[in-house]
Amino acid sequence: MTDKHIQKKTIQETWAIPTHGKRNTKLFNKYVKRLKKDGNYFCWITWLRTGEKISTNLEVHHLCEFSEENNIDWGIATRLLTFIDFYGYSKSDEFKDIPIIGADDVRNFWCISKKYHTLKGTGLHLTTVDIFFLIMVCKVIPVVDEVGETIEQVEQEMQ
Repeated sequence: MTDKHIQKKTIQETWAIPTHGKRNTKLFNKYVKRLKKDGNYFCWITWLRTGEKISTNLEVHHLCEFSEENNIDWGIATRLLTFIDFYGYSKSDEFKDIPIIGADDVRNFWCISKKYHTLKGTGLHLTTVDIFFLIMVCKVIPVVDEVGETIEQVEQEMQ
């Protein structure tokens, strides 16, 4: 058995973000209203963890990054997003035979709170995918907040 320990990773990404349009397009706003109308405007992760549909501090994450819209192969993206399909829109009569051709399609949206989107330590944009999956499924999120924090301190905070 491996003894308890803190694992630390230092990952640096260098990413060339191309010139892109503004985020708040008419289509984006139309589909945010649609999510609200359909009862899908809540933090998906909080709902997964607690069963509560909370919509405070909510942000809409583009599963296929908005800034890379002109670089994305939308045929592949359509297959991926149809498989993931958090809200079931891909299977609806309205969308089932329509390919996704841009980032502001409702099927590319994932509503999550700021905590799980952009906050250091728990945010999707600031963690590795393996840690993000743990954040979604662990009973208590085992994040080390302070440099030098011990495993015992993290365990105490988790209780």
